[in-house]
Amino acid sequence: MSCRRHFPSLPSFRSNRPLFLYRGKAKELLRWYKFKNRRDLAPLFAYFFAQRVIKPFGSQITLVPVPFRSAGKRSRGWDPVETICRILSHHYGYSVAYLLKRRGNRQQKQMTAAEREGNMQKAIVMRRRRSHLSAESHYLIIDDVMTTGATLQACAAALRDSGAEKISATTIVVD
Repeated sequence: MSCRRHFPSLPSFRSNRPLFLYRGKAKELLRWYKFKNRRDLAPLFAYFFAQRVIKPFGSQITLVPVPFRSAGKRSRGWDPVETICRILSHHYGYSVAYLLKRRGNRQQKQMTAAEREGNMQKAIVMRRRRSHLSAESHYLIIDDVMTTGATLQACAAALRDSGAEKISATTIVVD
């Protein structure tokens, strides 16, 4: 019997391992990276992910970037998480799978936890509708910020609905 049936609010992922707390220099670095177009910080974040988070999982892990909001990518011209994942793939040899896509949802920055959860329901789906993922593989969802966990939860739920059982998450910062 699944605990999730009785306690649906339990996260669909095993753990979140952030690199930093959203304070001080980490907060500053993330803001420079995302809002001041400091793409040169991507290798630094990739290095920290590789050494502090991914390495302990071993080579049998598939990285799954959280899909960026279309409006954000259009306004910024690039996807910060995708950029880090490309470096993790090319320079560190990790497998990256772009399994998820985001359907129209609003920016969550000013939302309450309940509003975020409602906003993310059905917002993240598999790119291929009939995808079936291996229950044996371990999937690591990567995002920039975790505030309430609504986005990570939606991503994990989409992966779980497609057969994944071993799901973890990591973020640059947790707020």
